[in-house]
Amino acid sequence: MSWTREQMVARAAAEVRPGQIVNLGIGMPTEVANHVPADAGVVLQTENGLLGMGPFPFDDEVDPHLVNAGKQTITAMPGASTFDSATSFAMIRSGRVDLAILGGLEVAANGDLANWTVPGKLITGMGGAMDLAAGAKRLVVLQSHVAKDGTSKLVTRTNLPLTATACVSRVITELGVFDPAGDGFLCVERAPDVAVSEVLSKTGTKVRFTAEAALPSFDLLRAREALAFDEGILREVLEIFTAQIPAVVQRLRTAAAQRDFKTLASEGHSLKGSIFAGAALPWSAAVLAMEKAAKAGRHEDALAEAARVVPLTEELGQILGALAL
Repeated sequence: MSWTREQMVARAAAEVRPGQIVNLGIGMPTEVANHVPADAGVVLQTENGLLGMGPFPFDDEVDPHLVNAGKQTITAMPGASTFDSATSFAMIRSGRVDLAILGGLEVAANGDLANWTVPGKLITGMGGAMDLAAGAKRLVVLQSHVAKDGTSKLVTRTNLPLTATACVSRVITELGVFDPAGDGFLCVERAPDVAVSEVLSKTGTKVRFTAEAALPSFDLLRAREALAFDEGILREVLEIFTAQIPAVVQRLRTAAAQRDFKTLASEGHSLKGSIFAGAALPWSAAVLAMEKAAKAGRHEDALAEAARVVPLTEELGQILGALAL
């Protein structure tokens, strides 16, 4: 399932590092403040003039004079300082902000950001988005993967007015974590149970995956141990296995259609010996069950398991084809 809003915010908070000065944009990014521990050594800044912003206040802590850039009441940490907006923007423009977490309307594959206006829609102003996008040392965008009309917000080129060019380091959506890679996006983390096919269909440009993002249950360390931590061999095995996937799928389909249980048993034996049969748990279970049923003469069970293995094999082929090898 995709991440909830709370899980997205928590994942964005994981981007914050001790010792950083961090600016949180209007909307969902402001909630990151609730996930940063008070003893984390992090200083939160809001561009209307507060350095040392704390989490949102409880009802008995509300001070109407303390608000963030989105006009929400906030708290101030011990040692916080206030100043005018000119000083605040001087801090941003001079590169003193280590990390900015902003909302987004569109992010392009080269890191361009559009987040301040939609043509024809009433807005109150661009705020500090342009200054933060250009001035922060690192920019993380926290947004939904698609717009309300279903169109993707991760695209090859932005269609909306730009906020800044080539500024985004990372995008966090309900489907996972994506880094602009120039010709597309690199998925470095995928939300649990979100299919690769869903990520591909909802992204308006090319997507590649790290091994960890491609298979949430994939134990890369275990695979590397099996190959003596040899990256070259691992890469070669992945490439060879990718090339074999179409033939494996066809053999499984033919064997199931012809009720050829000898082939199902043979393919199960071959597949379970592969690196992925040992490292991808759902795959391994289905392959072993297919082989066992075929050998035992439990024909209907073997056919049922083959029906599970075929789509798993196809998905694995799709995953491997998108891996950032």
